[in-house]
This record gives sequence, C-alpha cells and structure tokens, in this order.
Amino acid sequence: MMDINRDALLVYLRDCRDLEMVKYRIGQMLRREEAAFRKQDKQLQETHYKKEQQPQRNTPQPNYSYEGGIGEHLFFGIGIFLGGMCLLLCVCMLVIEGEMPPPVVWLISLGVLIAGILLEKGNIEADKEGKRKAQSRNREIIEQNRKNQEELQQYNQQVRRHNEQEKQRVQQNQRILQQKRQEWEQRKRFLEREREKVSAMLQKGYSLNILPAPYRVLPRIYYIYEYMSTSQASFDETLLHEHMEDGFSRIEARLEDIVDNQMGQFAQLRRMEEQNRVQSERTIGMLNLLDRSNRSAYGRVQSSLNRMGSSLNSISAHTADTSYYAGIAANYSAANAYFSLANYLK
Repeated sequence: MMDINRDALLVYLRDCRDLEMVKYRIGQMLRREEAAFRKQDKQLQETHYKKEQQPQRNTPQPNYSYEGGIGEHLFFGIGIFLGGMCLLLCVCMLVIEGEMPPPVVWLISLGVLIAGILLEKGNIEADKEGKRKAQSRNREIIEQNRKNQEELQQYNQQVRRHNEQEKQRVQQNQRILQQKRQEWEQRKRFLEREREKVSAMLQKGYSLNILPAPYRVLPRIYYIYEYMSTSQASFDETLLHEHMEDGFSRIEARLEDIVDNQMGQFAQLRRMEEQNRVQSERTIGMLNLLDRSNRSAYGRVQSSLNRMGSSLNSISAHTADTSYYAGIAANYSAANAYFSLANYLK
C-alpha cells in the first residue's frame, strides 16, 4: 500500500466508521421496529366477545306445599271417638240401668275425649301454620326467580352492549391495522433504500483499496479509527498491534450499546460539520492539496519511468495511486451530504 498522509487516512477511516455505523443502525431499526409492529399487529387482531348465558345459580320451582299430619289426625280422631263412646256408654248405663259406672271409667273416658279434642285442635293449628309457611316459601321462590330473570336480562343487555362495542372496536382496529401495515411497509422500504445508499457509498470507498477486506466491518474499523485518532501509531503499526484482536472482540461485545449511545452524536457532528463550511472546506482543501502534490510527484515519477522504459504495469500502478486523495475527498463530501439529510438517525 502507498504511503498515505495520516490526516487523510483518518478522514477516510472516520467516513468508513460512520457509514458502517449508519448501516448497522438501520439494521437495528428494522429489527426493533418490525418487532414492535408485529406486537401491535397481534394486539389489534385480538377480540373479546362474550356469549349470552344463564347465570350460574339454582332456579327452584315454587312447588312447596304442606300435607299435614294425616296419621296424627286419624290417631286423635280415634281417641276422640273412643273417649266419646265410653262416655256415652257410662251415661246410658246410668240412665237406663240406674247403675253408676266406676269413677275411674268416667275419668278415663272424659280424659281421653278432652285430650283428643285438645291435641286435634293443636294439630289443626299446626296444619294452618305449615300451609302458611309453604305459601310464604313459594312467594319467596317466585320473587327470587323474578329477580334472577331481571338480573339475566340486565346481564344479557350488558353482553349485547359489550359485543356491539367490541364489534365497533374490531372494525376500527381493522382500519388502524391496514393503516399501520401500510405505514410499516413504507417505513421498511425507506430504511432498506437508505441501507442500499449507504452500502453503495461504502462500496465506493472500499474500492480505493486503502483498507484491507478483512477489516471492512464495523467493530474493526471502529477500533482502528479510535486507536489511531488517540495515538501517534501508523496504519501499519495499528494493524500489527498485539492487542488488536482483543480490541476487536471488546468492541464487538458492546456494539449494540455503542451504536445506541453514539449514533445520534456522530450524526449530529456530521450535520454540524456539513453546515460549518469552513471546517468541511478546510478538510476538502487539505485532500485536494495532497492530491495535487501527489499528482505532481506522480508526473515526475512517470517521466522517469518512461525514460527508463518501465513496463505499462508499473505506470498503471502509479496512476492508480494518484486517485486516492481525490477518492477520499469525494467519499468525505458524499458522507457529509448524506448525514445532512439523514434526519431519521437519532
């Protein structure tokens, strides 16, 4: 490789670093924005319809009734009948035969009769109370069923309102979804076109063959530029530095953070540099001066070669050398112009 001016080489390396960083940043943006779009797309397709349904509760029928104690009525009736018959027999014996039955017979008969009457009366009251409670329970069931029906109607009204709102929401989401998909496709095409532009500029810069092919990746260019710009090491010394591979690995391990944290800053500096005509014209002037000096030197070398009858290959090689600085200047101007318009870079 020819001996390139150090300042010119740093300009070239910086351009390559910044353009490689833009290319990487665009890839980041495509991945992240597509992931966010896919997530939103999925959310917009979700629906939350409800089905009308019966409430989960028992709905008994009002069929409570009170049959009463039939056996008790029969038992007490027999008791009254027997007590009455015994008492009637005692009276007949007293009236017809004039014979007084024993007092115990009178007492037993009268006791059975009175007990039967009292117990039957109590049983009748119990029947009335049982029927009253059954009727009350049936009224409670009817009232509860009425409330259940009202709640069901209210619930189904809510469901219908909800479903109508969901229908409108889904229809609205479909419109939003179509809009978002169109916006994403436009955004995606824009970023892909920008990446193609940057790739073309990089390819043009790399075609100068200043930087060896194995080093034309962001982690390596970033490290080489940072190392040379913060030291007095030459390009060859930097490439042969014993810790270079370790430096590449460290840059690559935190490349995402580097681009996230520095891309906006680098882009802003390039825009400011493009706007600051003094600085950009000074850089271009320096490169043009180097180019003219190199061409002048080339002219002298070419004359010597011609006089010595050198081969066409040697002349061609020196001719290629003269295009380095012009190429670096063109690359620098193109990079600044791109950054001045790349407002999408944050």
